[in-house]
Amino acid sequence: MKTIAAAALVGTVLGAVWGCAGKPTPDAPDYTRPGTYSKFVPIGAHASLAEAIQKERFLYLPPGDYEVDNPIVIERSRSLFIHGGDRLSTRLLPRDPLLPLFVVREATLFNLAGLNLQYPLSPGTSTACAIRFENRTPLDFECLDTVLLYASMEISGPGSFRMQGVYTNCGGVPASFLIDHPQADFLMVGGNLRRNSQSESLPLDQLFHVRQRQGRVRIVGTGTQRAGGVADFRIDRASLLGAHAIVNVRSEGSAPGSLHPGALLFVPPSAEAVDVLLMNNAHAGTAPTWDAGHLVDYNAAGVVWLIGNNGPWTARHLAIGDAPESTIVAAGNRSYALSDLLPIHARLKIAFGNVYSHRWWTGEQVGSLDHRWLTGDPVLPAARFVDPAATPPDSMPAVPLVEIPPPIGRPIMTAALPGMLDVRRDFGAAGDGVTDDTPAIQAAFDSDRHVYFPAGRYRIRRELGFVHSAYAQDLGVRHGGWIAGAGSDRTFLVRDSADKGGVFVSEGIGYATIQGISFETARWDPKDPDAIRETNVSLENNPSVGFATGHIGFYDCRFLGGRHGIGFGLHSPTNCETTLLVDCEFAGAQTGLAVGSFNALNLIVYSGVFRNNDITMGHPEPDPKEDYLSGGTWTVLHATVRGTRTRDFNFVSSSEGVWYFHGLNSDTPRVVHRPSGQTSAPFHILFDQCDLRPRTPVDFAFDFPTGGGLIFLRSTVLDASLRLGSLMSVSFAMRLYGWFPSLSGSETGPINQVFEFGPPSLNPTAGE
Repeated sequence: MKTIAAAALVGTVLGAVWGCAGKPTPDAPDYTRPGTYSKFVPIGAHASLAEAIQKERFLYLPPGDYEVDNPIVIERSRSLFIHGGDRLSTRLLPRDPLLPLFVVREATLFNLAGLNLQYPLSPGTSTACAIRFENRTPLDFECLDTVLLYASMEISGPGSFRMQGVYTNCGGVPASFLIDHPQADFLMVGGNLRRNSQSESLPLDQLFHVRQRQGRVRIVGTGTQRAGGVADFRIDRASLLGAHAIVNVRSEGSAPGSLHPGALLFVPPSAEAVDVLLMNNAHAGTAPTWDAGHLVDYNAAGVVWLIGNNGPWTARHLAIGDAPESTIVAAGNRSYALSDLLPIHARLKIAFGNVYSHRWWTGEQVGSLDHRWLTGDPVLPAARFVDPAATPPDSMPAVPLVEIPPPIGRPIMTAALPGMLDVRRDFGAAGDGVTDDTPAIQAAFDSDRHVYFPAGRYRIRRELGFVHSAYAQDLGVRHGGWIAGAGSDRTFLVRDSADKGGVFVSEGIGYATIQGISFETARWDPKDPDAIRETNVSLENNPSVGFATGHIGFYDCRFLGGRHGIGFGLHSPTNCETTLLVDCEFAGAQTGLAVGSFNALNLIVYSGVFRNNDITMGHPEPDPKEDYLSGGTWTVLHATVRGTRTRDFNFVSSSEGVWYFHGLNSDTPRVVHRPSGQTSAPFHILFDQCDLRPRTPVDFAFDFPTGGGLIFLRSTVLDASLRLGSLMSVSFAMRLYGWFPSLSGSETGPINQVFEFGPPSLNPTAGE
């Protein structure tokens, strides 16, 4: 155990902003970002973390347990970065669990990465708080690839608060995040929120993952489990910064056996206009009754937009509550409610394109339960539109614009940091593109989870196993890790093309970071399907390893070649989930990003580039030589696609999921396709602010033979046709604003529909 003293906290930390005469020094605010990790100072160079924070801007904590003499007060006008070895092995532990690790009173840019902020789990820690923000002037806070265990983060100051790839387990505290300032702008992208246990002293109606009292809340592409109370999220007040937004969240609702079936969102009674957008979410809550759940419990006076949400069997209602001054807009949602889709008491309800869908085909036996008894409706078809009104009124409030900024990147690594192995220095790898470096690199992976690759081309002759039963002897507790190169344009792991094999494989990589590496193997040749049959980077899950694959961050990586550039759970029935791919490139494969495991949830491509693949992403093509599975859900934010030969999105089935494309720019001829006909798994695909312009128009650029819908929000689609072909389940297409001139001429089946709302934007080709 390493002890970090906080001696003379006031004099040490406040000394950064006080001059020798005891008066404040008006330092100019400093927002400097480090370009490389060479600027980071290891914590061992200072007697205490408080001292280091006073003297340095960029700090590195090697793997280990650090007992912090807390709280450490941060009051400075210079940027502060604190990065650890990885989000599990660098643990900050409070000496006093009743006090925060950090109290932030003044800051400019505060960035945390690769840390584990862990409090003890006990009934007496329901008030545990890891970071408390008490600032009075705005700041920028960034937290990425970090774990927050059994404690909260309390935001009571103004500024931007961004969470990226953050995992929390709130344990016995009421919520992982408490937002309580009118100028606090909270944005969470990716990551996961859960609760393993809860304090018996806390009422169930106080348990949430995120609790807002003031400020704005936006949550995108996040997974939630076991909220334990009445909802995953609670929003109390209106935002001064724009509407709240919950987008592309895949929720598993309350804990099994809870008396509350659970909602995704709870808004308590209020006379304020609390505007909230819930879009493209999947709420798979668990409950003791089959049909008692709901998506939102709303009791305020604003507008609630419910767009393209997927409500499985416990989410019977889209909205409940007592909100006589509210407006509820429900468009393109799916639920298992044949009636009472919107039982909420509201001033105005606008509903169109909503679908009722059986969980099982009518009349089937489900265990000892007759599905006809559960639904009271044995009549086919298995799905149908169930709206109070067939068309939307012209007075529908405009759907709020979802703003997602570029991702937060990581500095480049130029040398091994303390606590890391160097494959050249420590294992004799050459990196000259000629020497076979396979034994050296595999020895490094078998020795430690923290490995650095200096610039070079590392030639390998077989795939490298990281936490993999075929290569390592002891796999019981091997989790976490940081595998880093000098940049994807400088560090290459290269498999000989003649080998026709993959580069990297793992059966249990979890809570790890991989950055600055190009993984390269033989390119896929559509004229020779056997040219390369293996996945370039393959992430599988093996229960015998003892740790599930997931919670991984890829930064500045390139996946060049392979049957699939990167694959998640292609041969695994479970896990392989919650992974964030930031500023990555996928090129020269049959499928750039392939998903197989039915439980491969919350995979996010954030600012990615896809080049010259057969298929951009999705489920693999059926192949008699392979045992590929299908399922999962994923998100694409700000991606560019060029040169894809056949289609962008290949799908087979869904895990009660949703797919969300935000800011996708593509020239692919066919955008959506299911290779093997119809599927009975209904789900939605939502295109938000996308620009889709097929370079060579084909018949049915959107081929959607399943239940659910294609929703185009403020998107431009040119020279593309659409076919809705489901016979047993309702499918639909919906344009909300945007430009899609050929949508109205789409081919539809007898029970499928096209909905268009709002005047189209100006023709984007006009004046060119």
